Amino acid sequence: MAEATRDPTTAVPTLVVPADPPRPGHVLPSLTRDAPLTEAEAATLYEACLRDAVAAADAAGGDLIVTYPSAERVPPDDDGTGPEAAVRAAVAPALADPTAVRFEVQVGSTPSARLGNVVGHLLREADATSVGYLPPTAYDTPRTVVDGAAMKSRSAELVLGPAPG
Repeated sequence: MAEATRDPTTAVPTLVVPADPPRPGHVLPSLTRDAPLTEAEAATLYEACLRDAVAAADAAGGDLIVTYPSAERVPPDDDGTGPEAAVRAAVAPALADPTAVRFEVQVGSTPSARLGNVVGHLLREADATSVGYLPPTAYDTPRTVVDGAAMKSRSAELVLGPAPG
């Protein structure tokens, strides 16, 4: 039996947004050490940034996957809400159809390992032809930027975007 060939020029891109539960003391710690933000304010800021990133990815079309940490890496909060439920609740208001988004647990001990694992899985086992990564703090990312990267990935083997630093 012949293997099916994927046509990257017609494929729908898969976009991955890694997320952490927006909990005080857990997200954006550098903003609470050297800036006048409280841990609660940093969590509110992170949640707003996460929603912006997810909204941009959702509006761009394609398949959206939001990844969340395992309960072993980020235990449930004081009221028993686990990381998956906290991330789902945080991003739901930013999504046109929350049921159309895939949520998957992050696998790996470092951020780069978690990214490599999800991208590798999508390309090797889930038949994705292109995978985009949008950091949760990429607030105010215009849809045109996400769309442009998706279009470029149809004709190029690798597309890199700007990064901090």
